[in-house]
Amino acid sequence: MDERRQHISQPPRRGKRSLRRCVVFARRATVALLCTLIYATAAGEVRAQQRPGSSGIQAKLNRTLGIGWDGVPLRQALDNLSQAQGIAVLIDRRVDPGRKLTLTVKDVSLGELFAQIADDCHIGYCQFGPVAYFGPRKATSRLRTIAALRREDIRKLPTAVARKFLRQKRMRWQDFATPRELLDKLAEEEDFQIEGVDRIEHDLWAAADLPLMSLADRLTLLVGQFGLTFEIDADGKRITLVDAPAQPALVRSYPGGSLAAKKAARWEAIIPNAQIKLVGGKIYVKGLLEEHEALTAPPKTVRRPNSDGPSKDTKVDLVRIDRLTVEGIPLGNFLNQLAKRLKLDLKIDHRAIRAAGISLDQNVSLRVEKVTVDELFQTAIKSTGLTYRRVDRVVEISAGQ
Repeated sequence: MDERRQHISQPPRRGKRSLRRCVVFARRATVALLCTLIYATAAGEVRAQQRPGSSGIQAKLNRTLGIGWDGVPLRQALDNLSQAQGIAVLIDRRVDPGRKLTLTVKDVSLGELFAQIADDCHIGYCQFGPVAYFGPRKATSRLRTIAALRREDIRKLPTAVARKFLRQKRMRWQDFATPRELLDKLAEEEDFQIEGVDRIEHDLWAAADLPLMSLADRLTLLVGQFGLTFEIDADGKRITLVDAPAQPALVRSYPGGSLAAKKAARWEAIIPNAQIKLVGGKIYVKGLLEEHEALTAPPKTVRRPNSDGPSKDTKVDLVRIDRLTVEGIPLGNFLNQLAKRLKLDLKIDHRAIRAAGISLDQNVSLRVEKVTVDELFQTAIKSTGLTYRRVDRVVEISAGQ
């Protein structure tokens, strides 16, 4: 994954404040904690598990993992996930990416983790194609429906015009780019004019590298952060920025079959907030895109949780940590998390440690691959003045002699 960091000189006066609200994708790994312990035993290597029947972005969202953060800035945590899981993340300009995230989960899918992160920060999340989008709950709940409405509009345009707005390209910009600059660049590249661009407030965004997306979806992501959407002229030479609908909805019809009335009643229970009408053997549904998807989604299966780390029956000498990255975490917190994850009995001689003038609040940073449990603990306490001793599943941490 690219790690670009280019800066524009002489940022406007609002730079420091506005830069906190920014887009995140493929940023440098200055992470407080990536404690996704991926381990291996004598029975074979254990990695993030993937649910069957999925591919591409959905396969990534279905991977199960465990992770823990304690007071980590939202952007930092999402940036880390973006790099580790290979999926783009966008934080809406109206969300403060510096808010602190405290969350520990185990055996959840990446998609479920994204949802839990949003809940913990009291914001919303939706998967907008290849981009995990975090923003105000109202915005995330209607973004995909607004995008679907634009696609319906585009399908009514002449073929050449529709092809232009559905053509997929990557989109990149540098630190301190302004949304007006981004819109102007799109207009120049795709040969159209924008009416109402004065409705886009001045702002500064962090560097981003978004994956392949249609021009329509790129526009939706940009102007949607200002509560706007767009209308396209028939010749495709001009778009006009307009207010996004407060209650966007798609109207679609479905065959009712021989038991149409019962089917419609069942659907009303599944999506109670949508409007459902039975007309001439067809069922018409007016609602959000997610509500339409709920009608055709396969039934969910109950998934047995996987063990969080090696079981207590696994011999510690056989456990191997495939990969672990930690930066800037208090040593005591890290040791406790590590012992809990590996199901070890941790005994810390606090009296001896205090007498030696050693603080467990000192931060630890490390990056290891393919190490034993003993090697991991020894790396963590290296140069701290602490000692490590393990007997079977009991780990003792004390001060050096």
